[in-house]
Amino acid sequence: MNNVASTYARKKLVLEYDKSLGRAIATLRGDQHLSQGTVAKGFGCEQPLISKLEAGQRSLKFSEVTSLARALGVPRERLVDALLEALDTVEM
Repeated sequence: MNNVASTYARKKLVLEYDKSLGRAIATLRGDQHLSQGTVAKGFGCEQPLISKLEAGQRSLKFSEVTSLARALGVPRERLVDALLEALDTVEM
């Protein structure tokens, strides 16, 4: 695979990961019966950021996991487990 194709493949995979993680975040939020605005307030951001995370348009940073779990009202381990399960669904 040439460099351009390899770079494209990596970018596509990252986008798929972000979308899958976003769906997991949205599911957890829904399970907790929380609005995006409520999660945003607890996360210390504006609602559009939560929307972008859930849509896979913005990557979740590792350093944000604990804060997001707190904002979602779930243990960090539950969020991490949900994220790992989501990553397992992405086809490489």
